[in-house]
Amino acid sequence: MAQFSGELTQGYNFVNSFNDTIYFVAKSMEVFPKYYIDFGSNKVLEEDLVGKGYISIVDVFQFINSSEKSFNVGNVVELETYLMYRFFNQGQAFLSVYDKKKDVLKSGKKISFDHLGVQIVLDLDEEISFGTIGDNRAYIVIPAESSVLKQYQEVFNVKDGDNPLIILFDEK
Repeated sequence: MAQFSGELTQGYNFVNSFNDTIYFVAKSMEVFPKYYIDFGSNKVLEEDLVGKGYISIVDVFQFINSSEKSFNVGNVVELETYLMYRFFNQGQAFLSVYDKKKDVLKSGKKISFDHLGVQIVLDLDEEISFGTIGDNRAYIVIPAESSVLKQYQEVFNVKDGDNPLIILFDEK
């Protein structure tokens, strides 16, 4: 499964499942690697996936989720200072934020933001997604379900079955 970011100044960032590279696709259709995510010994290798007798993609994910492997770089957001992307390790979603100016990478499993004076802290659920909309702006999509929002359903005035929350943000 491939994912594109929102339009950047000269093109789009692009990632493909099970890949460790974020590519840039220029408006001229030139494609080149832009960022390489070094998972080290936790990288999913071709020999982990080929010739193992998997019957379905579920078998592949069960193998990866039961190991220390990291995979599936996706949901890329590139802002002026930060590069954000999601990946999975042992079946759990992680968010990495790379400060391009300071050359510092931080990763975690929680998202924290202020909403109308209320500090919101959510576990990064696999159903939460984000992307770029251009002009140094981005969005996050959060399902309204109590399994994701927990006690914050009341803050956002939503209940299970409602449309997801779409929150727009820019770099600060």
